Amino acid sequence: MKSLVKYLAMFIVTGGMVSSCHFLDEIPPSNLVSDQIFESEVAAESTLEGCYQSMVFLVSSHFINTLHGASILQHTHQTPLYSWYNHTVYSNHSNNASVYKNVYATISKCNSFIDCAAASDLPEGSKRKMIAQARFLRAYTYFFATRIWGDLPLVLDKVVSIEQAEIARSPYQQVYKVILDDLDYAQSSLPAPEELSEEDIRRGHVCNYSAEALKAKVYVQMASLMTSAAKGVDDQWFDLSKEGRYPDFSLCGIPKDDVDKAWTLALDCAEDVMLYGPFKLEPDYANLFRFLPNEHPEDYLSKERILVVPVSSGLSGGSYVYASWSLPKQPYGSSETSTDNGNKLRIRPSRFIWENWCAKYGAASDYVEKEDDELGTYSYYKGCADPRMDATYFYDTYYTGDESTGKKTTNRCYPYESRVAFKATDDLSSINSTLSLNCTPIYKKGFSKGYRGNSSGGDADIYLFRYADVILLAAEAAANLGHADKAVEYVNQILERARNSTNKSDAYQHVFGDSPAIAPADWNVSDYATKEDLVVAILWERFFEMDYEQQSFFDTRRYGANFYVENFVRPYNEFMHTAANYRIWQSPACLFGRDMEEDIQKVRAGLLIAFPEYELLNNTALDYNTGQNDFFIE
Repeated sequence: MKSLVKYLAMFIVTGGMVSSCHFLDEIPPSNLVSDQIFESEVAAESTLEGCYQSMVFLVSSHFINTLHGASILQHTHQTPLYSWYNHTVYSNHSNNASVYKNVYATISKCNSFIDCAAASDLPEGSKRKMIAQARFLRAYTYFFATRIWGDLPLVLDKVVSIEQAEIARSPYQQVYKVILDDLDYAQSSLPAPEELSEEDIRRGHVCNYSAEALKAKVYVQMASLMTSAAKGVDDQWFDLSKEGRYPDFSLCGIPKDDVDKAWTLALDCAEDVMLYGPFKLEPDYANLFRFLPNEHPEDYLSKERILVVPVSSGLSGGSYVYASWSLPKQPYGSSETSTDNGNKLRIRPSRFIWENWCAKYGAASDYVEKEDDELGTYSYYKGCADPRMDATYFYDTYYTGDESTGKKTTNRCYPYESRVAFKATDDLSSINSTLSLNCTPIYKKGFSKGYRGNSSGGDADIYLFRYADVILLAAEAAANLGHADKAVEYVNQILERARNSTNKSDAYQHVFGDSPAIAPADWNVSDYATKEDLVVAILWERFFEMDYEQQSFFDTRRYGANFYVENFVRPYNEFMHTAANYRIWQSPACLFGRDMEEDIQKVRAGLLIAFPEYELLNNTALDYNTGQNDFFIE
């Protein structure tokens, strides 16, 4: 970890964070900052803002966007995708190391702030609230990291020496204990909702109920691991035959094998937030992603926000990756004047999520069957009247050009009829061909008027955690506990909001005319024969509600390899081999003719990412030969 220590120290100082003592001798003296920043609350709050700002790595990294793009929900035309789809992201992947550094840079910022604030003479009440914010951010970062790499080095104090940094990985159970300890402290010490100013909310600051909401999410993850292990089948990323690898969370107050206890804790936290917390569903789903700072400043004060990357605040440079990798070049209505965005449409929704969304909530009239001499019979959905789909995607028809000059070009994408089924003569040989770029819907959530391509993420804040997630976590926990009525009731809250949202895009009107939203229809308990059927349906509802919100990698994998393959991977492979999709499956726009891996042992290896070689080589407390994850397959 020697080189990482130097990196962390330099990152802290140059990013505006300080250490109360000193850094390593390698750090140039001119970079050091004194303790004077903690002599006033205003200065300390400014420093704390640096901890919030560092969370931008969660949406600005190519690696993280590719990570979520390698699910059945998204396509990503990146060369590394070969290994992603085959569940073999190797330890020496360069971006793997980059994200690892960013994780520990964020943790180190939080640690330094916590130690400095604790040692300061600031008023105890203010000090405790600021420390609680840093501990919340540290908990969120460790939670992110353990779902990527499993066991982690637990760094809980500021790093000022090589010796302090040379530590081994702690078992994942201990990582969860640290996460929950931080969140317990945060829940008891964070400001109450009414103490947050509008500026605090706009900048993404958290309150005490934010911590309890995140605890619900953490408990759901733990309960998912326990549910998988309780089946008695080795299909998780940990090897149950090895000592200490069973998901025993006794350290966290959950007796070994008491799966219901974990689900109950998740449900209790979520329901407490739902009953007493300040969060509410935004009445119109479309307004969650409207982001018009001048016309609608209330867009940045939504009560649905729990944790966001506040691009609009100007503090999060680099988050343009989230937008520029998902949008077409020069989307009409934005501020992008360049027509040369080389990153355009690198990440796109898969046809598979479109198909499942439309099959769930579409009408019979939305389903189309065609006959073709070469392709035979093929079918597809032209859409469904769920307003969330219109807020999530450009589809069928979208426009590009420069609004300031009046130049406006009409573009057609899936499921426009000529963008559905392709023949041998159609040009799909290049990733950037017109057909390849438009063979799927296109994400809209990163769009804003202020978007300027590779130079700015624009005005669209990026959600890391919002209240709809909490409601669906409650539904999932209730379903696993056998409370189907309650689970369906909670899902129907999400669906009611969706139905009451607006449809205003040209694409919607081209497909459905002026008809009001009739979908998504409420669920009925009788629609689900088994508990697992209901749980799978809730996961799909999570995918629909939060597509392209950095959830898919974690949610598709947390119940284990067999669950993942049976419910997602195998149906995806079968779908991509149908007549309408086969040429896309073969092309650079999708999988280059490769199925997603179904071999359970290989899939187990891909439930996590290989631990970074960078750290194995530089941290003397780790053994390179035994430092990998349990089931990483070379």
